[in-house]
Amino acid sequence: VYFRKLFKAQFGVSPQKYIVRLRLQYAKELISTGYYSLKEIALMAGYTDYKYFSTEFKRQVGVSPSDYFYNYGT
Repeated sequence: VYFRKLFKAQFGVSPQKYIVRLRLQYAKELISTGYYSLKEIALMAGYTDYKYFSTEFKRQVGVSPSDYFYNYGT
């Protein structure tokens, strides 16, 4: 509890939300390379369930991973 309080004071978000943001940022970088499938990217970003990855991605980024790929992928 103490760690979470200090972490949130320093970074403005909980440790869990911070980790989710990092994972999704990494996923966006992988999508922009165009080398991997979206399922491979989900696994590489630490998500074992693609559906959950897709839901989290859309919640945080605002578009689905496939839409992001078609708009920002190479």
